[in-house]
Amino acid sequence: MKGIIIRRILTTGVWIVLLSLAGCSGEESNVVIGPPDSTGGIKIPMDIHKAITADGTLRAFVSVPGVVEKQPMTVEDLDQDQIPDQARATISGVPVGSHDFTVEFAFEALDFNGTFTLARATKNLAVVEGSDNTLDFDIADYSDDFDTDDDKLTNLFELENNLDPSSKICVVGFSLVGRCTLGS
Repeated sequence: MKGIIIRRILTTGVWIVLLSLAGCSGEESNVVIGPPDSTGGIKIPMDIHKAITADGTLRAFVSVPGVVEKQPMTVEDLDQDQIPDQARATISGVPVGSHDFTVEFAFEALDFNGTFTLARATKNLAVVEGSDNTLDFDIADYSDDFDTDDDKLTNLFELENNLDPSSKICVVGFSLVGRCTLGS
């Protein structure tokens, strides 16, 4: 009787382990950030072009919690006009399952000695093994309300107007709504 009980406990334990491992197959796949036809990358969002100057570089990153943190994306100028048009990336080794992907655009401003977030978007994708896993972002998906110095003026607005996004001091030729200290 004792032997039968021990055998049943061991058999039940083995089945529990096997069933719990069935959901953790360890399968991984690649995800391409760009349109499904893989002919390009994602479009540069909103009016970011207005903030780009010769004294800096537009950067793009993709993050997937638990998989990759701020992987640089390739920013491309397709028409060779010195204004970036799109960004792309391929993320390898993404576990099969549902994941949030965040794309962030930031401008590295040499004039102001800093890198400032201009836009960010997050989308969920169910990654499937052996499938074309592509994720595209629409311009409307992005938020652009980033304000490094908390002066109620977005980083994008400040860079467009040649103001330092890390300083609450702003000098402009028109009235601003925000918590700026007007100075010289």
